[in-house]
Amino acid sequence: MPWSTRLSAAFTLIFLLTLAFRPGPAAADSLAEKKFEGGALLRLIPLRTGHRPTPRCMLAAEASCFSFVDMVHTAFLVEHASGTRFLIDAGLGREARRDLLRFGALQRAALDYQSDLALGNWLGRLGNPPIAFVLLTHLHWDHTSGLGDMQKPLVLMAPEEKDLLEALRPDDFTTGMRHHFAEARVEAIAWNGEPWGEFEHSHDVFGDGSVILLPLPGHTHGSTGVLLNHVEGRRLLFIGDATWSLDGVRLPSHRPAAARELVDMDDEAMERTLGRLHRLANSDRELIIVPAHDGDMFEKLDRWVRTGTFPRKK
Repeated sequence: MPWSTRLSAAFTLIFLLTLAFRPGPAAADSLAEKKFEGGALLRLIPLRTGHRPTPRCMLAAEASCFSFVDMVHTAFLVEHASGTRFLIDAGLGREARRDLLRFGALQRAALDYQSDLALGNWLGRLGNPPIAFVLLTHLHWDHTSGLGDMQKPLVLMAPEEKDLLEALRPDDFTTGMRHHFAEARVEAIAWNGEPWGEFEHSHDVFGDGSVILLPLPGHTHGSTGVLLNHVEGRRLLFIGDATWSLDGVRLPSHRPAAARELVDMDDEAMERTLGRLHRLANSDRELIIVPAHDGDMFEKLDRWVRTGTFPRKK
């Protein structure tokens, strides 16, 4: 048996041994009940659609294997001061369990999760607010599943990611699931903005500096970060799966080797992106970095949003 197959099997076995029951998410407040204050341009509601308890070293190889964190599946509902509402990723939808069955047995075991609320149920709980568009960090199934819960959503993604979607084979479920986009209108953004720090280019979604897209290639060719300015006086950078946990940024640390082989498209680009994020985190202490799957970071962000008590600027 090749070493990569043995590593993948070991990776899957450790994931299976960590499954345990955990309570579902707390109810979200309605956007309509919140007010823009202090010059804020954006409001935010984190939405958790699934989770599984996982050793930290399964998310970032250099982290502890004796400490656990929930690997969460998420979407984030954002409202601009203009009233425009959009999502960062779509999380897991109502058909996610059926999607999981499309994978082989080993992949299915590694990707299994405990359900919270599907995206469609979250949106229903929030009064079915109109969603202008979805900003997609990348093409993987657990970030696009919820598109099926929406009516003809407009999906914005990097041009490199749109190229991946257009070239996607029907059976290449590891890269993405074409049927998630059956009713979607897909548009590529243009990397037409100025460089931002070490990032060569950017895209200003509203033209007012409130939502800036940044290239984070490596996990996929068009992986994209979403920078939100002016959320309760803070700046947040949503990095999708550039790392699965904040440990990956802080240490820094890649995913375990078996996971990298399965899910990362470009090792050299991933190395550059991880280095940039690590240096950014060290140089900009006021920036809050949010990986899509870090349960600890999600819980903090959810608490800060619900209580209006974001940590003070340093």
